[in-house]
Amino acid sequence: MGAYSSKVHSGPISNPWKVEAFSRGDDSYEVLYYLVTPHRLFGPIHESQATSIVLKNGILVAWGQNAEAFVK
Repeated sequence: MGAYSSKVHSGPISNPWKVEAFSRGDDSYEVLYYLVTPHRLFGPIHESQATSIVLKNGILVAWGQNAEAFVK
């Protein structure tokens, strides 16, 4: 996914940048957002700079634009 790291006021940020977890029935999901493009120093990070991957019960089931269907 890339080795991009970024600097913000509070310090460096590395991948995955953001992680979300939720359950649906007996299934557990993790959504990991990886920064794939650099951004301006001290500027805000936007989800559009990241690619998401979805793990269902620990197995990769979607990434990128396909991941949106699992998150909604």
